[in-house]
Amino acid sequence: MKKNKVLKWFFGVQDTVDEYVKKEIGRISTKTVFILFIFELFYVGLTYFFANSGLITDFESYFYLTLFIQFIGIVVIFLGFLMLNFNRKNSIPFEVTNQKERENIISLLKKKYVRSAPISFLIFLSISTVFDFSKNNLFKQMFTLQKMTGAVIWTILFSLIMYSFEKGEIRIAKEMK
Repeated sequence: MKKNKVLKWFFGVQDTVDEYVKKEIGRISTKTVFILFIFELFYVGLTYFFANSGLITDFESYFYLTLFIQFIGIVVIFLGFLMLNFNRKNSIPFEVTNQKERENIISLLKKKYVRSAPISFLIFLSISTVFDFSKNNLFKQMFTLQKMTGAVIWTILFSLIMYSFEKGEIRIAKEMK
């Protein structure tokens, strides 16, 4: 029973976790692992190629930079492929029958964006640091007040815009008489 609660929370399943949902989770998860494996093969190959090419002089900064790019790549692949692919099949309904059901769907949307806020923050912080990285200490550069404030602002704006957009798409279906 606890396994089903974890699956519902992690994958955002709205209904009960039956055999069809478990089969769908397994199928999509297998594809995701395969795509992550291919990404890692290419990424490690490119990292090794650039390290041996003689273009890199500061290997510590290169190491941190490649770790953050790898982290961003894995999170984007994981969230982009696994979560979005599953949510397309088991998406939040945008056509409801009454106002109470609409309020429940809006509550689900709020939870969805609150849950994704820390990941969005880390992605915005990492991307803004990587683009502004200039042979400084990566952690010093990343954890400055200016970078963290900017990432918080972008996270809040992104979450509010996406929440408002999805909330505006929810319609109450009119009954046919």
